[in-house]
Amino acid sequence: MAQPAWPFAVSGGGSGLAKIIMTSKFFPTVAELTEAVESLQPKPKGPPPVEEAWDEVCRKLNPYQAPIWTHDAIRLTVQRLGGIRALCECGNIGSSRAHFFKLYEALIEQEKDNTVNNKVVALLSNNTHIKWLNEK
Repeated sequence: MAQPAWPFAVSGGGSGLAKIIMTSKFFPTVAELTEAVESLQPKPKGPPPVEEAWDEVCRKLNPYQAPIWTHDAIRLTVQRLGGIRALCECGNIGSSRAHFFKLYEALIEQEKDNTVNNKVVALLSNNTHIKWLNEK
């Protein structure tokens, strides 16, 4: 298959732009363009889904052995629930599961927001006008 000839030059996110041009029926928004470019980037290993995280916690419920978690978000959630010992001694594992799900999902959402915020700050820090305003 021959390479399509684009009527414009793109630096950096050209493959993402090509992907969205080939798959969109309508003119894409900036957010859709950003998403297309990011979808083609190699992704770092993120936190597991909440069900897998809870499964890991259940497998490592042992008050006599310090667990080694596969992701820091699991460790932080267990810590916020009172630690592994509190989970082991809990009389109602169903309520602990529900609390874990809520806390874990909130923590993951916060991590996603922080990632987006860091990207925005990095983009804005390259703008000399913004730097000048921040220096005052």
